[in-house]
Amino acid sequence: MSNGVPLDPRLPDPVAGLEYTPKTLGSSNPNIANSQVNGYVGELKLANDIAAFPNQTVVRYGDAIGTHGADVVSVNSATGEVTLWDNKYRSSAQSVPSSPTFTPGSNALDGAVSDAQTAIRNSNLPDSVKQQAIQNLRDGNFNANTVGSGAAKNSTPVRFCGNNPC
Repeated sequence: MSNGVPLDPRLPDPVAGLEYTPKTLGSSNPNIANSQVNGYVGELKLANDIAAFPNQTVVRYGDAIGTHGADVVSVNSATGEVTLWDNKYRSSAQSVPSSPTFTPGSNALDGAVSDAQTAIRNSNLPDSVKQQAIQNLRDGNFNANTVGSGAAKNSTPVRFCGNNPC
């Protein structure tokens, strides 16, 4: 359990720890005041959803708010395919575009890929799957998915081939 969200038992502990709680902001507008808490809860729920997908193993999620990179990293345990996920909480109904984290050639994307490699190396995936997943990242072949939460319900997937959208 973290921030009132029961965590799927297949998940590792969140990077920020089970006791981490984002701060509320000083605003009379409840959407603004609770934006960081709502965003983090959305990330935890996203990790739960991914853990329930067939053959998906979440290897990293739950960074402290304000940390750059992917919110969740998962690996297909059958193929070694890697997906970087970014949750975007919105209090009003709107579509979310692809996250700036996933801008080709950006420091943010490079950092997300590096964090994913470390998480995969430290995961309990079989060695053959770890090796395939890390090779996929080295080759720039992975998925990046921006997922809306709260009132934003869409998802914007981007497939990368050789470090560029394909």
